[in-house]
Amino acid sequence: MNRVVLVLVICLAPSRLCAADVVVGPADGGGYVASTRQLIRPAGRTVEFGGRPVDIVLSPDGRTAYVMTNSGVVAIRTSDWTIIQQMGFDHASGSYHGMAMTRDGSKLYVSTSRTDILELLVGKDGTLSAGRKIAIAGPGEAALTPDEQIAQSTGRAAARPVVGGNPVPCGIALSPGERIAYVCLSRSNTLCALDLLSGKPIRQIPVGVAPYDVALSPDGMTAWVSNWGGRMPFDGERMEMSSGTPIVVDEESTAASGTVS
Repeated sequence: MNRVVLVLVICLAPSRLCAADVVVGPADGGGYVASTRQLIRPAGRTVEFGGRPVDIVLSPDGRTAYVMTNSGVVAIRTSDWTIIQQMGFDHASGSYHGMAMTRDGSKLYVSTSRTDILELLVGKDGTLSAGRKIAIAGPGEAALTPDEQIAQSTGRAAARPVVGGNPVPCGIALSPGERIAYVCLSRSNTLCALDLLSGKPIRQIPVGVAPYDVALSPDGMTAWVSNWGGRMPFDGERMEMSSGTPIVVDEESTAASGTVS
């Protein structure tokens, strides 16, 4: 009996010491203790809400900040740092990253964790309402001309995703004319050109592993894509499979490569 009690004390003591040593949440003297046991003291004002923030977009007039979380979008009035709306996602969660707003501030595009891009409508007071749900399926075989009109079929098969299943859209960039949305597809390892008028993909361009975000040149003719998983591994390199795609890893099985396409 005594032997059993001794074993329990040995097993439980470290947990009590850790809990007493660091408590996640507000810290004495200001700031917050993160789950990584790091102390964070923001330089500016803060606002608290439920969920994990992964992206932020400021309205063109600067009056509203939209924060994407793992469960929805939080609208914050910047004049007094007040939350004016918390809009949840139906039947899906937020992706790792990915929001873009039109120049007139009337529409907000948001990536979900499966196949869809949500088109949210922005009211005059900055609040959001549901618009279209645009599914990213197989790409077509059309090309783009500089004036963003869809040209005739190229006659070549468009690039297909390397990995099947949910493509998991991430970063979004709108073309200069705002007809095309360029969307990073994390699991597919591609950049998708999405026609916002028809709601259909035009084509997919192979990039690196797990594309995360995209930026366009002012003329819309060049895109730069950051790849979370880096490049594809060479023969003989240390690698692991990540959601169906091989990635270069270090001795601790952490992604060891980061690239821009």
